[in-house]
Parts: sequence; C-alpha cells; structure tokens
Amino acid sequence: MAVVLPRGEIPSALGIPLLRISDLVAGGNWSFPHNFLSSLHNVISANLFFNSSVDCPLWCGSKHPTFKSFMEEFYKDMEVVSWFSFVWHKCASIQFSYFAWLAMNGGLKTTDQLILRSVSAQPICLFVTTTINLFLIFFLIIEGTLSWVLVFLLRPNIMQIFNYIKGYSQFSKAMKKFLYVVICASI
Repeated sequence: MAVVLPRGEIPSALGIPLLRISDLVAGGNWSFPHNFLSSLHNVISANLFFNSSVDCPLWCGSKHPTFKSFMEEFYKDMEVVSWFSFVWHKCASIQFSYFAWLAMNGGLKTTDQLILRSVSAQPICLFVTTTINLFLIFFLIIEGTLSWVLVFLLRPNIMQIFNYIKGYSQFSKAMKKFLYVVICASI
C-alpha cells in the first residue's frame, strides 16, 4: 500500500529542504546549507545565473521582472498580428473570434475558398435560393444592417471591412468594438 504524504512534506521526505531561492543566494553567489543534497548542489552550481555586476539574478536586464516582460521575451520571435484586436473580444463568444481567425487565415471551407481550391461548389444563397452575393444579402438587404458598405466598388474582404471601420472617424470606440463583434458573428 502506497503512503500518501501531504504536499509540503514530499520534498522533506526526499531529503530536499523547503527553501526559497533567496535563501540559497548570498552576496551574488550560491550559498547552500550543509545538509543540501550533493546531486542538487552540483546541478545548481554548474549553472551560472548571476550577473557579476549585481547581487541578484536578472531577467532581461531588470531587477524587478514582470509577467508582461516574460511574455514579450517568450514571444519575441513570433510574427506580430496587427489585426488581433479586430477578432478577439472580451466578454464575447469565443466561437465568433475562432471563426473570424480562421476566415482571416483562409482556413474556413466557405464556398469562395472551395472554388479557389478548384472544388466544385454551388454559390447559391440558401436564404433566397438565387446566386445573389451572400455578402450583399446579409449586410444590405436584411434590414439595411450596414448600408455604408455600399461605398466599396467591389465585394470587400473581411480585412477591408475591419480597416474601414477602424478608419471611420464618426464611429465611437464602443461602436467600433460592437461592429467588430457583429462582423465576427456574421462569419
């Protein structure tokens, strides 16, 4: 039968004392107690974590690192996505953001995407059973929801609509956020 130890007693049962890193550092060097496991002592001592000019470990040149600085360092090699604020919304259903993200990356299997990939698909609107442009049906015919999109000469893509909303000075910040959610929900 296995013996279950409380969480705090597991390290001490293995011979590992419960210490904070600050308890092991003195004067910019490691300072281990005499009863510290020699195998752990060797592994920790072999790694140099200290800057010789200061007496504490540094993270990106800062004595007081923040989670934000850690995240920035972790993701620094990743591509910056400038349109994330159009898609990800606080207090909105994640499925809207998910499908909008897929649509922006060409991952949705819409009729347009299937036709681009040479897959036969019928561009017929299920709402009116004609080949009328579904974009126009949703945004213009159905109660004139966003009639201002008529300023586009050709059918706009999602990014063009987002950029138009962003640059439209007559919309308040709250209205822009609302329109971003509406666009994402319509996908």
